[in-house]
Amino acid sequence: MLWLLALILLPLVLLLWLPLELEIDTSHALYRVRWLGIFGFRGVPSDEGWRWFFKVFFWEKEWKPGGGQSLLPKKKRPRKPKRVPSARKVWSLVKNLFRAIKVKRIRVNWDTGDYVRNAQLYPLFHSLSKRKRQLNINFMGKEELEILLQTRLWHIAGAFLRSFI
Repeated sequence: MLWLLALILLPLVLLLWLPLELEIDTSHALYRVRWLGIFGFRGVPSDEGWRWFFKVFFWEKEWKPGGGQSLLPKKKRPRKPKRVPSARKVWSLVKNLFRAIKVKRIRVNWDTGDYVRNAQLYPLFHSLSKRKRQLNINFMGKEELEILLQTRLWHIAGAFLRSFI
């Protein structure tokens, strides 16, 4: 009986512990959301538009939006009015969600196009740069952004519980 309980709880704990990542890198045209080891979703810009890819475990497939949808209108049912949470609870949830997300890496390499503004921003960006946060001003027209955000499901669940309980 104990092994059955462990067999059920172990995957659940593993799912709550595996990190969720959001990665944006404009210099390499990388836009991706993934749940490490389980699920991934990425977008690749191309000449025709965006190409979207899903990945589940080791299986990857390209997804074309609007490919199999019907153009017939759906039946509309009358909806019940929704309860709107108070502004205090919404603000509490937003604060707790921001605390649950870790910024693993942020790199900004920016040119505003104005030499005077670049010169004014250079000391500010240099003073704000640290190990995980690299902010650079360049004078060569490069505009690059790289962000890696990470969280775990149990951090998000804790944020919801702290906000609504």
